[in-house]
Parts: sequence; C-alpha cells; structure tokens
Amino acid sequence: MSNLLQNQPIIQNSTLYISDLDGTLMDDEQKIASTSIDIINQFIAQGNLFSIATARSFESAYPKIKDLNLNIPIICHNGIFIYDPVQESILKSSFLREELVEKLLAIYYQLNLNPILYAINEENQNKVYFTSVNNASEKFYIEDRIKNKDPRFIKLSKLPEINDKTIEINIILPDNQVEFVRNQILEDPEIYIHEMKDIYSPGFTWIEVVPRDGNKKDALIFLKKFLQVKKIVCFGDNTNDIPMFEVADEGCAVENAVIELKKIATRTIGNHKENGVALYLQKMMG
Repeated sequence: MSNLLQNQPIIQNSTLYISDLDGTLMDDEQKIASTSIDIINQFIAQGNLFSIATARSFESAYPKIKDLNLNIPIICHNGIFIYDPVQESILKSSFLREELVEKLLAIYYQLNLNPILYAINEENQNKVYFTSVNNASEKFYIEDRIKNKDPRFIKLSKLPEINDKTIEINIILPDNQVEFVRNQILEDPEIYIHEMKDIYSPGFTWIEVVPRDGNKKDALIFLKKFLQVKKIVCFGDNTNDIPMFEVADEGCAVENAVIELKKIATRTIGNHKENGVALYLQKMMG
C-alpha cells in the first residue's frame, strides 16, 4: 500500500466519492464555484475520500482542481491514466498499438475527417496533435487551449508523422454524422469507444477511441482495490460516465445530465451550476 493517505488511514468499510468535472462539478464557465470548493475541502478534512474522474488530462484538469485538497488518486483521460497528486506520479496507464493507430487514422482520412491524436512523447510529455480546425466545436476546444498557451497542442501536416505512444484518437462531429461514422470505425477487441455530447458547443459529439481498459469503469475498479474501499458513490452528467455508474454502488446524475445517464442513475441531484455535487456531500456530513 502506498503512503498516499499517510495522514488519513483507510477504513476498510469506507466509501469513495468520485465526481466528473465538466458539466458535473464545474459550471458553464469551466470553473468550480468557491462554495463547492469550500464544502468539498471540508468534506475531505473530515476524513472522507473524494476524488475526480475526468475526460481531461491531468495537465488540463489541474488548473481547475488545484484549490481542492485532493489526497487520493484521480482518474484522467476517461480512465487511461490514474494519477497520484500527492506523489506526482502515474499509477496506471494504457496505450493503443501503433498498427491499430495507423488503421484507424487511415479510416478517418478516407472519410475526410479531422482526427485529434493524444500521445506521450519520448520525453514523457503529454501532447495533442492536430492538422486543422474544421468546425465550431473543434474551434472552441483547440483555439481555447492554444489561447491559454497550452504547450500540449501541436499542429502537424499529417498525424502519422510521430513516434510517440498514442493514448487516444478523437474526432468531433455534427450530431447528424455520428451514426454513419460510428459504423465505419474499426471494431477491435483492443479498443473502447466513448461518445460524448459536447456541452460547450451544442450540436456536436466527440467520438473517442481509447485502449480497451481506458474507461471510468475499469479505472474505478482499480481504485476500489487500491484504496481498499467497500462502497463507491459517483457523480456525472454525460455518456462517458455510464461505465462509472455501472460499477458504482450509487450513481448520482446532476439535473443537467443526459437522459441516458439519468436512466441508470440511483438518483438525480442539483444542477452543475448550483453546486449540486457539493450540496449532496454537505448533506452526507450532517
């Protein structure tokens, strides 16, 4: 057992509370409200286990969560990475085989699509490679990151021109193109496919191809064993949270969650713009 919780001994029958970020813990401005931060830090200070499960990389998530006193591992990239914020180290990681990446990119280019490739370079740095910006959703995502001087984003003439280890490949499509493209994607037992509605650019959907265990379900199973907890309560809003809800003992969908998630949720809680997750935790404190 690591010394992650050296100042907070793990209780064998303890509960892990874990929340998605975008659309769940954060508001429409991609911020965690100060009220939520204060409540969650109080929750942690009382000895409760709280963490984050996000589609973001740690580099992207950190500016959003830096004011939270997180002291246990967090799930990044929808489960591809599990990161220890105390030891500042990666506990678990997964990558796509090079041959699989080449096949998938060939399919996307044949369909005149614009894939975005996430990888780890030879210096162990997280990078995001793209070739162009073709729709409103890509514009919001890529240009926002570049505007904020995110060093991960690099423009290339063609994506296969890299020697890095690939984490995932994304495409962002208008909703009416998703079914057709989904049917063209290479089916392989090594991959897992996430589909997520873009909550910041309505009318668009992200299709993410990741390693088979690159999902919040497998990551949560890992954390449950690692932390030796007996129960998991999770919070989410989008379809990429469905795997997490499937393995959790209780799944709390925020009021603004997609209907697919609400259907399998244990309960619906307050809106993400109204501190829904934090107010639920506050009730747990009594």
